[in-house]
Amino acid sequence: ETCKSSGINAEYGEVPPGWDEWMGLKGNSVYYNYTLNRNGKEEKHGDNYQNDYLPELILQAGIKFMTETKDPWFAYLSFPTAHEPFDAAPEHQNQFKDSTPTKDATYNKTGDDTKHWYTRSREPMTKYGELYNNQGWQRRLSSLQTIDKGFLRILKSVNQANTTIVFTSDNGFLFGQFGMFMDKRQPYEVTIRVPMFVSGPLFPKGTSVGGIVLNIDIAPTVVDVAKQLTEDKTPDEEGGIHGYELAFDGQSLVPGSTQQSRSSFVIEY
Repeated sequence: ETCKSSGINAEYGEVPPGWDEWMGLKGNSVYYNYTLNRNGKEEKHGDNYQNDYLPELILQAGIKFMTETKDPWFAYLSFPTAHEPFDAAPEHQNQFKDSTPTKDATYNKTGDDTKHWYTRSREPMTKYGELYNNQGWQRRLSSLQTIDKGFLRILKSVNQANTTIVFTSDNGFLFGQFGMFMDKRQPYEVTIRVPMFVSGPLFPKGTSVGGIVLNIDIAPTVVDVAKQLTEDKTPDEEGGIHGYELAFDGQSLVPGSTQQSRSSFVIEY
């Protein structure tokens, strides 16, 4: 049986090959007043929360696909949250108005001659800069509440016994470290490290991977899961299992698969 697939991601134009359902955003991350490509048709949205709040529309479309599609299926949901302009749902606005970023040893630390030129050349944040930094932190936390609750909605909607779920993010963020605020372009731990959680029938509960895991490992992991759990293992014309014998830069995270430990990796911006 062919795997049904749903893609909800920030792309625009015709429906890319391989997707049965597609909902893509024209332009960069926004929450209101945007145009969607929904299965090849243009769909314009305004500024009404009930009808237009993009994170909620993505959740609704994703859950609908997951609950109405016969197994097996693959769904990819990518949210604008928590990119600027950090628009939170009405019930979560100002929820974190008293919260401030974590102030570790690098907070507002500048002029360190051991760092690269951009960090060395920066002046400390002004009071206005810190205020702007704090407001960004608070608004991001508020906007993320829809994603947190939405993830629980997804978990309750699917059969977790036979569903593999990968949860991660694209990058971290600087909130005052080395005097930089609202930025992600410097290769420090706070920007390059992101959470990644995987659950499913092939992943033992409560375990963790201590080595370096990269986002290039997601695709081979998904393919490996599909290969191991599919009931139809009839070889295709090229000898692979329905084309699953593919070459990847990353490696599968499925326990028992062939994995090589990493000591380094390339970061590009």
